[in-house]
Amino acid sequence: MTMKKEMIERIKECMQHPERIRNVATSSHVHHGKCVSGETLIFLENGAITAKELFEIARKEGILQKKDQEEVYKLKKPLSVLTYKNGTISRGLLTHAWKIENFDELIEVETKDGRRVRVTPEHKFLILKNGKIEEEEARFLEKGELLVLPIYIPLVSSNLKELKSLFLEKLSEDYSFLIYLQEKLKKEIHKRIVDYGREKVWKEIGSKLNLLSFYHGVWKGRYRISDLVKIAKKFGIELSRIYDESAYISYRKGIKRYGSRTSVKIKLPKTEKEFIDFFYLLGLLFGDGSVNATFDNNNSMLLRKVIQISRKVLGINPTLKKYGSRCPRIHLNGGLTLRVLLNRIFDYPLKSKAKNLKIPTILFKVPLNLLSSFIRGYFDTDGSVHQTAYVSSASREALEGLQLLLLRFGCRSYIREKIVELKGRKFKEFILNVSGREDLEKFINFVGFSVDYRQKKLEEIYSKASFSKIFDFKLPFINIAENNIAFLPVANVRKVAAEKFVYDFTVESTHNFLANGFFIHNTTLTDNLMAGAGMLAEEMAGKVMYTWFDPEERKRQLTVYGANVNMVHEYEGQDYLINLLDTPGHVDFGGDVTKAMRAADGTIVLIDAVEGIMPQTETVFRQALREYVKPVLFINKTDRLIKELKLTPEQMMERFERIIKDVNVLIDKYCPPEFKGKWYVSVKDGSVAIGSAFKRWAISIPYLQKSGVTLKEVIQLTLEGREEELARKAPLHQVVLDMIIRHLPSPLEAQKYRIPKIWKGDIESEIGKQMLNCDPNGKLAAIVTKMIPDEHVGFVATARIFSGKIFKGKEIYLVSSKKKEKVQQVAIFKGINRVPVDEVTAGNVVAIVGIPEAFTGETICDADYPIEPFAEIKHIFEPVVTKSIEPKNPMDLPKLIDALRKIGKEDPTLVVKINQETGEYLVSGLGELHLEIKVEHKLKDMGIDVELSPPIVVYRETILKPSPMVEGKSPNKHNKLYFIVEPLEDSVYDAMRAGEIPSNIEVKKKNLELFQKLEKAGMKGDDARNVILIHEKNVLIDQTKGVQFLLEVIEMIKEAFIEVMGDGPLAREPCMKLKVKLVDAELHEDPVHRGPGQIMPAVRYAIRQAMLLAGTVLFEPKQILRIDIPTDSMGIVSREIENRRGTILEMKEEEGAMTIIAKIPVAELFGFDAKLKSLTSGRGFYSLVDIVFERLPDELRDQIVKNIRKRKGLPEEIPRAEAKPAD
Repeated sequence: MTMKKEMIERIKECMQHPERIRNVATSSHVHHGKCVSGETLIFLENGAITAKELFEIARKEGILQKKDQEEVYKLKKPLSVLTYKNGTISRGLLTHAWKIENFDELIEVETKDGRRVRVTPEHKFLILKNGKIEEEEARFLEKGELLVLPIYIPLVSSNLKELKSLFLEKLSEDYSFLIYLQEKLKKEIHKRIVDYGREKVWKEIGSKLNLLSFYHGVWKGRYRISDLVKIAKKFGIELSRIYDESAYISYRKGIKRYGSRTSVKIKLPKTEKEFIDFFYLLGLLFGDGSVNATFDNNNSMLLRKVIQISRKVLGINPTLKKYGSRCPRIHLNGGLTLRVLLNRIFDYPLKSKAKNLKIPTILFKVPLNLLSSFIRGYFDTDGSVHQTAYVSSASREALEGLQLLLLRFGCRSYIREKIVELKGRKFKEFILNVSGREDLEKFINFVGFSVDYRQKKLEEIYSKASFSKIFDFKLPFINIAENNIAFLPVANVRKVAAEKFVYDFTVESTHNFLANGFFIHNTTLTDNLMAGAGMLAEEMAGKVMYTWFDPEERKRQLTVYGANVNMVHEYEGQDYLINLLDTPGHVDFGGDVTKAMRAADGTIVLIDAVEGIMPQTETVFRQALREYVKPVLFINKTDRLIKELKLTPEQMMERFERIIKDVNVLIDKYCPPEFKGKWYVSVKDGSVAIGSAFKRWAISIPYLQKSGVTLKEVIQLTLEGREEELARKAPLHQVVLDMIIRHLPSPLEAQKYRIPKIWKGDIESEIGKQMLNCDPNGKLAAIVTKMIPDEHVGFVATARIFSGKIFKGKEIYLVSSKKKEKVQQVAIFKGINRVPVDEVTAGNVVAIVGIPEAFTGETICDADYPIEPFAEIKHIFEPVVTKSIEPKNPMDLPKLIDALRKIGKEDPTLVVKINQETGEYLVSGLGELHLEIKVEHKLKDMGIDVELSPPIVVYRETILKPSPMVEGKSPNKHNKLYFIVEPLEDSVYDAMRAGEIPSNIEVKKKNLELFQKLEKAGMKGDDARNVILIHEKNVLIDQTKGVQFLLEVIEMIKEAFIEVMGDGPLAREPCMKLKVKLVDAELHEDPVHRGPGQIMPAVRYAIRQAMLLAGTVLFEPKQILRIDIPTDSMGIVSREIENRRGTILEMKEEEGAMTIIAKIPVAELFGFDAKLKSLTSGRGFYSLVDIVFERLPDELRDQIVKNIRKRKGLPEEIPRAEAKPAD
């Protein structure tokens, strides 16, 4: 607690000194490193599955959350897994799955009983230390330390009905399996297919057979199992019934009726007794069987058993053969049918049995009586009794699986290795032992031997047994064995070869999962958000979460209120407060980057030393520099240059220089004019650091000079694998936090140049000067940068304070909402939690409870001193895809409206509006994936069942030449307004896109700065001086002279202009790039005759008719994508791009990988991600570079316009101009 108080006090002290605050946005996400190998067995509630297979399930059934070096899926329906909780084995929900590219060696941890698991060095294990359960990373584990391990695995078994269905599902994965139905079911399915339509069924199930062959099989009651499983699901027939009413199965390669032979027909076990016998036979084959389905053994009882079970259960006729003095051999005579069945369902090897034998995961699902039968069969062949009950094998993997199976009965065992000599050659042999009275008793009760003399010997050693030397040792200070948990010493920790991909899983409630018989700490979402707070996560997340938090806080794991990390760093004897603000690397998912940039004054941009600048990097620079946020650079993953690419120091320096040059080109491109040349990053001045976030080391020129570490030493330590030593000599946090403090501005410095750019008010006013000076005693001025839903308090707002202070009970005013609220709580971010404080002052980032009506971009001020709002926080990309959404249950409409309101507050790049003509709700976003992740899965999480339309592309309407002047007459004929519509100059539009000119602004008084910017960008001076409104990059200009009563109707004209810009004349799509000029007006003197019902229709009509006379065209959105693929996929991917009306802009090849920059219409992109995966065998991925609008080809225009109008309930006829040019 002392440390906690000290740290909080240090934070509070720094908060009072703006010159010692740094608000820093981080621009990337780091490999968090806590992962297991792909073959690791993960224990679900009802079975076990490898990490790789579990991830594939998540990929297939989950929702993509992130995709670059890390691929992350959220499961739509969380899976129940086994986990450690409060001293016992419990159940938790697995919500997310991760697949991460890996470049480093793994660590293999082995315990005294022979269990092994391979993990990345940072993955944590539960250990017993000083009488307490703690977590320790694999790389720090030492021989003899006590790991917390399960000694009983309480899986929920499948019943026979489920097992039968599972058998058929497994066999259906191989199209060569045939099934023959009994007469009753044969006739029933035949009738159903005929009634429904043979060809229709054939097409819908996607049968690979030709129609004639398919129907011939239906008539005969003979089906491909793959086809029949689909038919059963279609007609609602239970698979277990298909299984029970089958006569036999066979195997035939190919799909032609003639020219391929059908293998032996065999029966499937049906009754419980048959299943018990079948699993016993399976165990015998795992012991003394061969890949050709023969069985070699000297024991006459076992030979009889194999023959009896084969005949009675499988319906095949085995033959027994003896070859002189050699061991008798039984040929089961089940042909390919039996061999492939054993392989498909039980992973039984088809070749090299000794090398490839492993325990099938299906055995973790089967009922215990069947499992008992299997293990008995295995022990009857390869097992024996001598001091222990043991079984030997050339495959350690098989024994490790058997060891875990025995834990289903609570029977502990241990594995040992020995060298055996055969015919002059030495081999490794592995032995699994069961010993000790407790475990022998369980083995006798649940498994035992069928071979009499072995069973008698087993009972004999049991009668003399006492405790187990491996397991039964007492700890004086703790004993939780009754909870099926034990403590076992680490026997070995060693580095092993890297694997290309590693995997991890999020278990929200307990943060650990059971893998290979180990409890392993998993990656929580909160851990990853800490990692997402930048490259400091590998170093700082641990410090913030585990040093600052007392055990009770860690146990609570409060809601993540934003990935903001407050930390204190001492620099040159002075404490500094650093507020790290998370900005995800993916531009696809909304305005999170932009929001964080508004709160920040500086940013750390991470660039991969191998990959260089990615599209996300440029996006970050565009957004940061537009917000006047100063960058520094960290070149990450430098260790890959040393270990993988084996570059010399000279080659490394060349690469660094190239990256720095590219970065400075981007800075020059997007930097505010007054800072051009001043904000370049440089190695010499220390605004560039290089290192490895994953390995937690970094260097910079100032640090090298200060510490005496050399680049040569860095390379040597990396090559020798002594990176922990390197991390001590050049710690990441020291180098990077020093760089932040030296090169990024404090609020006191930054607000002097940022406030004039991000605030609309008068800089010379009292509040303007207070913000410039970051005055903690001034009037309140703050902006909300994030709204996070919270189940306890509704919403928590994250805000940056530019002037004044906020404290509990303070009455504040929400400027845009025009509403007063009372603050219920103010807090700072301590890692993932909120820490309530008395007050937070200017220059800081604060969490506020009590302003649920606020939204991202909302301006907060004193209740008695309203101020001008801050400039809108706007993402650089516009929504281009829309979905209509409505609740399936009309009673859920209020819940849906509330949910959409919350979602819209979280992500301002999502646009929610009501279609007044149809009453449906429309949600627009940056892409299909954006809508799926941010809207669809959140609504499902909230329990709201909705109907969603297929994705709708949002087009734009515009003109390419000026219109004539058009008259708009009010319905009462008393008012006339005259408009001309012209295309907006390209240069002005580009300046708006770049953020140099506001995309939305209302000009109520003379704005000299705006006029100058417009004129400089290329607008005529007369037009620029008369701009009265800019809406979504469309401009309204008042060119009238001396029109009477115009001021009284000007707001109505603006409102009608905004309506038309949202609903163009052609298809009611938004308009773009227009310059609308009001050139004259005749208005009735009586206000009654020039109300909104008269003026607004006249304005709408005139603008729309002018556009139609000018020739309205549709522009379609196109995404510029960076597509990364293997070189050998270039041809098929290029064709796919062309087939989607795409254009390849650039191609480059480097180190066996191809990068394509392509421009593809959004309308053609639906399903592209899945297709790209398919074409590249999962190795291709793409990222968004930019979104542009280009003219839709004329041949597509009319049909698309008709489709849009039909969808919106409008007449399908394409509108034509009715008005004639005014004189």
